[in-house]
Amino acid sequence: MSASVPFTSEQRAAIEHAGGLLLTANAGSGKTSVMAERFVRAVLHEGVEVTRILAITFTEKAASELKERVRRRFEALGEPERARATEGAWVSTIHGFCARLLRTHPLAAGIDPRFSVLDEHGARQLAVGAFDAALDALAEEHGTAALELIAAYRPADLRSAILDVHGELRSRGEEQPSLPQPRPAALEPKRVALAIARVQAEAEVAVARDGRSVFRARLALAECERLLERVAAASAGDPGYAPSPGEVARLALPRNGRALAGEGCEGYRTALQAYVDACADAHAVPVHGLLDALLRGFGRRYAEAKQRASAVDFEDLELRANRLLREHEELRARYAERFVHVMVDEFQDTNPLQLELLERIAGERLFTVGDELQSIYGFRHADVELFRRRRKALAEHGAAASLATNFRSHAEILETLNVAFAPRFGESFTPLVAGREERADALPVAGPRVELLVVDVRADWANAGLLPEGMAAPAPLWRVAEARALAARVRELLDGGRRAGDVVLLLRATGDLAVYERALTDLAVPTYVIGGRGYWAQQQVRDLVAYLGVLANPRDGVALQSLLASPLVGLSSDGLVQVVAAARASRREGEPPDPWWVLTEGRELLARLAPDDAERVEELRAWLPAERATAPRHSLESLLDRVLDQTGYDVELLRLPSGARRLANVRKLMRLAREFEAEEGRDLRGFVDMVMELGGGLESSREQDRESEAPVEGEALDAVRLMTIHRAKGLEFPVVCVADLGRGSPAAGSDVVRVGRDGRVGIKLKTLDGSAPRPALAYRPIGEARARAESDEEARLYYVAMTRAREQLILSGAVPTEPWPEPKLGAPAITWIGPAFVPEIARLAAPDGEPSGVVSNEGQAVAYSVVRPGAAALAPSLAGSEGDRGRVLSHARERTPAGRRAHVRARATRPIGDGGGTAPPVATLSYTSLADHARCGYRFYLERVLRLPPVDDAPRGRGGRHGLAASTRGVIAHALLEQVDFVRAQPPDAELVRRAAVRAGADPTAEELDEIRGLVVRFLASPLRERLASARDLRREQAFSFALDELPLVGVFDAIAREGNRTLIVDWKSDRLEGADPGETVARAYGLQRAAYALAALRDDAQEVEVVHCFLERPDAPVGATFRRQDAPALEDELRSRAQRVIERDFAVAEDPQPRVCDGCPGRGTLCSWPLERTFGVPEGRLL
Repeated sequence: MSASVPFTSEQRAAIEHAGGLLLTANAGSGKTSVMAERFVRAVLHEGVEVTRILAITFTEKAASELKERVRRRFEALGEPERARATEGAWVSTIHGFCARLLRTHPLAAGIDPRFSVLDEHGARQLAVGAFDAALDALAEEHGTAALELIAAYRPADLRSAILDVHGELRSRGEEQPSLPQPRPAALEPKRVALAIARVQAEAEVAVARDGRSVFRARLALAECERLLERVAAASAGDPGYAPSPGEVARLALPRNGRALAGEGCEGYRTALQAYVDACADAHAVPVHGLLDALLRGFGRRYAEAKQRASAVDFEDLELRANRLLREHEELRARYAERFVHVMVDEFQDTNPLQLELLERIAGERLFTVGDELQSIYGFRHADVELFRRRRKALAEHGAAASLATNFRSHAEILETLNVAFAPRFGESFTPLVAGREERADALPVAGPRVELLVVDVRADWANAGLLPEGMAAPAPLWRVAEARALAARVRELLDGGRRAGDVVLLLRATGDLAVYERALTDLAVPTYVIGGRGYWAQQQVRDLVAYLGVLANPRDGVALQSLLASPLVGLSSDGLVQVVAAARASRREGEPPDPWWVLTEGRELLARLAPDDAERVEELRAWLPAERATAPRHSLESLLDRVLDQTGYDVELLRLPSGARRLANVRKLMRLAREFEAEEGRDLRGFVDMVMELGGGLESSREQDRESEAPVEGEALDAVRLMTIHRAKGLEFPVVCVADLGRGSPAAGSDVVRVGRDGRVGIKLKTLDGSAPRPALAYRPIGEARARAESDEEARLYYVAMTRAREQLILSGAVPTEPWPEPKLGAPAITWIGPAFVPEIARLAAPDGEPSGVVSNEGQAVAYSVVRPGAAALAPSLAGSEGDRGRVLSHARERTPAGRRAHVRARATRPIGDGGGTAPPVATLSYTSLADHARCGYRFYLERVLRLPPVDDAPRGRGGRHGLAASTRGVIAHALLEQVDFVRAQPPDAELVRRAAVRAGADPTAEELDEIRGLVVRFLASPLRERLASARDLRREQAFSFALDELPLVGVFDAIAREGNRTLIVDWKSDRLEGADPGETVARAYGLQRAAYALAALRDDAQEVEVVHCFLERPDAPVGATFRRQDAPALEDELRSRAQRVIERDFAVAEDPQPRVCDGCPGRGTLCSWPLERTFGVPEGRLL
């Protein structure tokens, strides 16, 4: 063979090795080249025919690449016949091989030879239908027990659990999955042990000094004695009798006090917990039986549905192919003889069923290539232990080798990765060895090639000016700050000569991918989203899907609101509010509001709207109802084409940055519609439902890989790619940004049922008695093992991400920096990645540390930067150049109406210096902004008119509350109250509280979570909750808007309902009263809010309004005030007088500056007329 392709000695050894081998291939080590050369060598040196080599790859793309490399290598060696023969080579994914095997032997496999392979969407549709049928059958067969199960676990959670377990067990080779038999703990020994421990604890407590805790302990022990007596009596007739685990758990002893820390009390606690667990196991056994029946029923119906459709899913391919070879020995032997060589790529991501199948054919000739450190598909049931066990077994026979040399990345990056990951991976880590030759014409890199960007989560981002006034945060503000800081760094790279196409931004999950994309586009950085919800999340796609949704069902509220707000119609925010208000005002008794009727026929709407909005509604009336009436006569593709022609939306898209790509996304949607119609017929509702399922809905944030954006044909797209790390596997880029490292690890503990690989089963026990869910059987140990495995896989995932980088690596994440959190199971990756790259990051990132610099980590230079409010990177529209301002303003026009009939209106985005010397008035007011103006008009002017960002200027060491911010505490409590059912009044469990905290971007302690849950629990026990439960038309988080002279006043009711002719408005307050009277607090701090709420309801034709402020610390003492129609003028006068000062540009400085007014003000010490000492509340001359 020609020496024109150089190979290292380790590569050459792998290529020439005879027989089976497990090859550990480091990232960038050229494993695909090794596989291709081994294939070619077997043909040319051993005389093996091309069709007698089986090569299995992980993806179809990898299979095509391997086949193409083999073909080109044959051509280079002057073997054209063999090059042509590669077209029929057995090079495919495992599923492709199985399908080929089954189609070749359909009769032996017992399968329709014309079977189709279901994609993920098609399989899910059949599975959902099968589950629904199985659940109905369970309820019919098991009656009350099944209904209680469904009520306790909810159908959606049961469906997720059953589908997940079904897939997991099938990946292990079970064709008809069922749950393993439960192994409950024996009750009687645990009961006897508790009885003995109780006596010992009682003796210990009897001699303890009296006190509240001791008194409670004595009560618990006495109650325990009575319970044990009752259990003994019941067990005589029913040996398996077990009390409720919640009832037993309530007998726990208090933990405070030295008197309760003795050996007897500790022994009681241990015995009590063991008995609680045994009781939970006993109660879980019948639940296990129901879940097993549901699993079996689902599996049966799912198989029947596939058989009716003559279809198989991916697991069927593996199971049926395996069974075919297992049951037909002659056939297995024929294939084992046929394939002289069997090669498998990405072996670390194999599952047990796939390995069994491959070993049936290859035996000891199996050549596998992989890397334990790149095993990242555990969620698809891949088992990295298979790789480890096989490597250990083959190493004993000299059949294990490695490729350590990396030809992809710069040596500086590799050495830094070695230093960072060697301690994390331990003995399994093979250091990366630099092997590439550096090019003389390579773009120079200023500074270290590895950078760490840290955003302080607990900084005051709420006052950092990250978002325009009135704009809802698309994600936690610290994540918005991280996205903007990272985008600024990318912009800097591009301005320094990098191509946008050189850069990729990688994230573990796609939920907040749009936040990072928006930050980049705000700086005129072209982007291209690959996978995730990238395509479906594109605004032009969502706009058109909303339009189709309205054609299919004009009373789809979400679709209609989305359409009205889109550039296809272009209604303003105030206009949307007026449409909803008009719909409520015109609704008939007993019927819901009908915005569609108001839009198309209502006479009063136009009078409510501003002139521009009225014009838009009139135009909509001229074409949309007629288009809907004729929609059934047009193809799905034609419906999209017609709306583009009607509105000129396509023309306006082309005017925007990356316009060709945006229009390509529209054309892709039209193509998908055409393909759907060809397969399913002209079914508009069906197409909309399919798109919603694939994209997760117009309001969803599901994090699954789906469609990429449409490529623009004929151009090499020069744009920053955004994708998940999984999508980037096998790819490489000059610059890699690994973002969102502060995201918490996936939640563990939410599974309904867990099945261990050792045959154990665990169940999360839920009951209808209001007690918290409890782990039962082997739920906890299986979960602990799974959590460790997921933590290890997460580390491997980030290793994969970082090894994609050729020239530069930028890591970014948000984390509380004071103190730096301890790395622990389930903690965000930044907690260990930060110190791994910058060992002293905890000290450097502290508020009194060094915010940026370069450190040496075992001789490797790493740059770092800590971002807090006031950083230049966070306010590009304020601090940037004129060019930057143009880029920001051009992006603001994307969401405005466009084209021949649509209306182009730029949003009000005013950088410093815009608008001459006179400050313009704000666009809207709220009670919060009016209160801010009352405290200090000048600060209002700086922040809300000039939009200067707040600064972090509070003196170090000033006393203050540490831990969870008060605003975050309120966000979590409000989110929980928004979800709770006031009728059932079931308190949220600890897991629900934790999820709400994660969504709020918080990482509270267990005590803080308990405190927040306590706020909600106290409210649910209050008379005010009972009022809301019995009221009519209850709505939560209800926005309102009404005109106040020249400006609209906007706000949101926490809850609004009707009690007869009275409107009840409730506002929850999570303030810490610290002994203050609730009534006095409302009068001092929330009188303006009360007036705004009352007037909003009276303006909406309420006859009588009661506004109630409920402090969650004291829900027993709500503060209410009642207003009637005759009170409206006085309320208007109060609010108007406050608003008039803003309208007249009365921006006077505060008369009595105090730290609570001045902390964070951008004018302090510079623009403000007050001396610094007064604003800090310290005597003159004592500031420093």
